Amino acid sequence: MRFKHFYLTSLMTVLMCMVGTKALAAYDAEIDGIYYILSASGARVVAGDNPYSGDVVIPEAVSYGDKTYSVVYIGYEAFRGCKELTSVGIPNSVSAIGDNAFYGCSNLKSATVGTGVTSIGAYAFYYCGSLKDVVLPGSLTSIGEHAFYYCSNLSAVVIPNSVTTMG
Repeated sequence: MRFKHFYLTSLMTVLMCMVGTKALAAYDAEIDGIYYILSASGARVVAGDNPYSGDVVIPEAVSYGDKTYSVVYIGYEAFRGCKELTSVGIPNSVSAIGDNAFYGCSNLKSATVGTGVTSIGAYAFYYCGSLKDVVLPGSLTSIGEHAFYYCSNLSAVVIPNSVTTMG
């Protein structure tokens, strides 16, 4: 009985410690410095082992092994906290930018959003204080809650008429 109590206490301690830590990045491939999860529906950009920095241009498609994948999604927290990221180019093949995707990218100055993007998630560009330029495509229909909150250098954002939902 004493061993069982010790075992359960130890297990609970380990689990409690894990709750407060950020999960390690999970990805299928790193191609030209960008991390992806690959599936039959396409490639999703995700956070990797190393933070993104500088000017990042996401390609429309990537090849891995003997397959080519269309890049279709910028994942949840994919670029979160990448303080050295200065610009990002999102291709026309991407349909959505996930929640918190660029949260806290304090040196991000510009974002080019492709014409295929229909949705920008909640807090997507939150705390991007250096963000000056962002052009939203006419395909955009949804902007999540606080997507551009605390973007203190953003002079103006033109919301396309196609947007029907704003959080």
